[in-house]
Amino acid sequence: MKICATDIVYVFIQFILFVLFLFEIKTFQFSIPKYIESLSIALLLLSIIFLLTAFLQLNKNLSPFPTPVKNSQLITNGVFKISRHPIYTAIIGGAFSLSLLLGSGYKLALAVVFLLFFYFKTHYEEQKLVERFPEYKDYKKKTGRFLTLFLFKQ
Repeated sequence: MKICATDIVYVFIQFILFVLFLFEIKTFQFSIPKYIESLSIALLLLSIIFLLTAFLQLNKNLSPFPTPVKNSQLITNGVFKISRHPIYTAIIGGAFSLSLLLGSGYKLALAVVFLLFFYFKTHYEEQKLVERFPEYKDYKKKTGRFLTLFLFKQ
């Protein structure tokens, strides 16, 4: 794996977003109905399960950088059959659910930023994946970027 400056910039921005998510701006707080709270808890739990499953599936292929690890293998089963980027999907789902549970407009805005950031990061990452794994093009046609059933299939 040859890490380039773009890889480092993406990881740095991601780190900054995680740090910003730790803070709160109380001016933008709101309350949510009980049923939204219940749905948010369910989404948070699903996101955690999705994240842990993706970590276990990636195993030695795991890297914080978008460029694939040397000697890595393309994984297209398990959670990778539902999402081409299950870790990012889990982070986005977790960010949205935590934002709602905490009634934080600030965190909700950051969740939208996470979604946009990961959309652009995955575009770059997928260029690297196609270079490393020519069969990735076919995988893209069958599996959604974040979730097969929802937005951003291509």
